[in-house]
Amino acid sequence: MSAEEKPVVQAASRELTDLAVAMRPDWGRDDLSGALVAAKAAGWSWERTFREVSNLLLDGDGRPADLRAAAARPARAGEQFPADGPSQAARARELYPNLRSAS
Repeated sequence: MSAEEKPVVQAASRELTDLAVAMRPDWGRDDLSGALVAAKAAGWSWERTFREVSNLLLDGDGRPADLRAAAARPARAGEQFPADGPSQAARARELYPNLRSAS
């Protein structure tokens, strides 16, 4: 690979789900799988989805339902999704507490 080529990041939903349930035994595999599908259906890139799941894994209060709630939140024109800073899912959890289902 030349210096100009950017490595291609491959989606790895199954592997991310395996890691997540190993790290957070309180998370249900089916709950996270459903949230990943919701993020994909909302048009999220794999990079964005991975970033959100990573943030939620490290957030003691984070749950797969928060990813689903964030994916349900419509993006506003010109809205940026920074690599650093508060998780979009954490912000959605604060803004839309009723979207968080029990899991």
